[in-house]
Amino acid sequence: MRFFQNGKSTKASESIEDKIPDENKSDSQIESKRDYSYFIIKPDGVKYFPDIKSTIEEEMGEGTSTKYFLIKEYDETIKKLYYKHYQKESFSKSYEQYLNSVKSLFGNLGVLIVVSNTNKDSKEFFNKVLETKHKIRNKLIDPNVCAISNNPNSSDKNKVQIINEEGKEEKQRFFKDKGDYRISGFDVIHCPDSNKEDTNRELKILTEIGIISNENMFDAAGIDELLRFRSVYGFNGDWSEPRPDIAGFVEKEIKDLKDKGDRAD
Repeated sequence: MRFFQNGKSTKASESIEDKIPDENKSDSQIESKRDYSYFIIKPDGVKYFPDIKSTIEEEMGEGTSTKYFLIKEYDETIKKLYYKHYQKESFSKSYEQYLNSVKSLFGNLGVLIVVSNTNKDSKEFFNKVLETKHKIRNKLIDPNVCAISNNPNSSDKNKVQIINEEGKEEKQRFFKDKGDYRISGFDVIHCPDSNKEDTNRELKILTEIGIISNENMFDAAGIDELLRFRSVYGFNGDWSEPRPDIAGFVEKEIKDLKDKGDRAD
């Protein structure tokens, strides 16, 4: 996948509408200038990239800017965003099985889409992000496809059994024995709740762990390849090449976003 090459900016930098904020402005002035949110295309959703990209651009409307970043470890990234949920053992156990299913079937690469807007008020903007996620899911999720996974090391036991119309058990090649089974659907895309404080906090996490960075930002050629191949695998990206600080202002503004309290470790 092509990103920034040889330290020179590409068309991606020329198309960026946002300007580097004045360092003399206060945090509150920067915050009032624009709102940020994000979508994550999960590994099972990357093949739908053209549909997702066009839907986001159409639904979010005029005044919305989008930046695209590679997620190299989707499972570890989403666990950091779900840090509150992971404090509950029941959630973490079942969600690990879901993540393992996604990783086994689709790999572990995803795409982060950072969206910002200066035309909508905050409430309208964050609600629109959530509505857009639901619209994408309603369009792309196949309710007839899921994955069944088993955690053989769990002390919890259940059983998967196919029953025919007469109520008789069908013979099965798989899942014959009791285990700790989970049935997982594939919901293609994630976004935060329509809550400004939580959204800002999660964006800061994505910045802290290095997802929102120049090294991971797709240039115009990289986005073209995503549109063409519907995959982030199989391309020759030179990750060691120096890159200009094109995404730096995005990272800076996200770090300056205000939230209520620090996140838990």
